Amino acid sequence: MTSSLLFATVCNWKKEGILSAWEKRAQAKTIPTTADIKIPTPASEKNESNIYVNEHLTAYSKGLLKRARDLRARSIKFVWTKSCKVLLRVTESNPVIVVKNAEVLKKVEEDLLKQCVTDTDKSSSLVVALILWLTGQYSVSSFLSVVLIVSLMLR
Repeated sequence: MTSSLLFATVCNWKKEGILSAWEKRAQAKTIPTTADIKIPTPASEKNESNIYVNEHLTAYSKGLLKRARDLRARSIKFVWTKSCKVLLRVTESNPVIVVKNAEVLKKVEEDLLKQCVTDTDKSSSLVVALILWLTGQYSVSSFLSVVLIVSLMLR
């Protein structure tokens, strides 16, 4: 059985400190368990459970985070939240992008498509874009932008 516990802090810097400390423990693979803080578990659960800490996001921010993570599965390297904002970075050398709305994600997606087109030859780009569109991984407008870019490159 999974339970959630929500807590609020008076100061934002305290919340950031708690999240930062928890993140450091997770990176060091020392995630606290229910046994560490002496929380009793039901008899049906013989093992202690790990304790996870996440920011509480609005429904809109959760939706943006989900869409950004879907993009990460394709080509974005990093997606995370900080101060209840969704952030992403395409590669280590790219700047951090604050995802304020769906239009930002659409622009990132189109930029990735343009990069794909310029990195491959023109016929391969059209085939890749067509396959991604047919499998539902890219929208019609993204597919059409690839066709437009390739047609401009052929001139």
